[in-house]
Amino acid sequence: KHLAMAKILVAGDVRGRYDLLYARVGPIHEKKGPFSCLLCVGDFFGEHEAAQNALAPYCCGERAVPLPTYFLAGPSGMPACMDGKEDGGELAPNLTCLGKLGISEVAGLKIAFASVEEGEHTVDPLISMRSAADTPGFRGVDVLLTHAWPRGWFRQLPEGVLPAELLPDRNLEDVGLEKMSELAAVLRPRHHFCGTEGQFYARPPYRLPDGHTCKLLGMASVQADKKQRWLYALSLVPLASVMGVPSEVDGTTDCPYPYAPLPERGAADSKKRKREFLKDTRAWVAQKCWFCMSSPNFEAGLVGSICEESYVCLAKGA
Repeated sequence: KHLAMAKILVAGDVRGRYDLLYARVGPIHEKKGPFSCLLCVGDFFGEHEAAQNALAPYCCGERAVPLPTYFLAGPSGMPACMDGKEDGGELAPNLTCLGKLGISEVAGLKIAFASVEEGEHTVDPLISMRSAADTPGFRGVDVLLTHAWPRGWFRQLPEGVLPAELLPDRNLEDVGLEKMSELAAVLRPRHHFCGTEGQFYARPPYRLPDGHTCKLLGMASVQADKKQRWLYALSLVPLASVMGVPSEVDGTTDCPYPYAPLPERGAADSKKRKREFLKDTRAWVAQKCWFCMSSPNFEAGLVGSICEESYVCLAKGA
């Protein structure tokens, strides 16, 4: 049976360079498309006043957006043209803001998106995203779009795999946000695109709990220099139409994020307590350790209370 496949484009931080963006996307859409949509991660606006002026021709109809384009609301303010659209809405024909946080269906794909800062005083994104992940039959999302990279993305990589020129002036431990790592663990995307670091990097796929894999791609900023890859084309069959588990490609690693779901406890307990994701802050996890929260053998039924830095549990066999 032929499965419908969505062809999409993904761009990195636009930062107000809309003419440059569509000068490249338009011809690709015509010659190699049609593509269902263009998804933009990272900072879509840049300097607010300049972005307002650059968007004006598209908003008034002087220039046309060549294909449906979706972008994230900025985590720290947006230009005046976005007033009233912080939670999503159409800015111009074919130009739509997804909002700051949520899950939407775009081109038949389940798209999750998050644009929040680490210390931002807002509703914890994990609360609403966990609710979605707790829906019966939830299998993950097709694509996750985040403003920033997930912290710890480099873990579990074999020695020598990271390019020497990747983020040379950054301490990799400080790159990205912890909330993005948690979201990636909860939502189980097959593709995760992120921005703000200004460089392109395609991480080797990592395994998901259900046997599928996720590809993490950090996108460069939109620019004239074609050596920096800021546009990515992707053909994807919606996860809802996929049966079985695809073969694992060479180089696939374990998941880099130290989060694991608590095992299901039972019908009565599941009604009282939704699935939780817990973190083991060490770089390694003893797979046979029943009291390591990231271990598949973690005995959740013996845990009586979980705090920030400790938990109380019964001794096994007691």
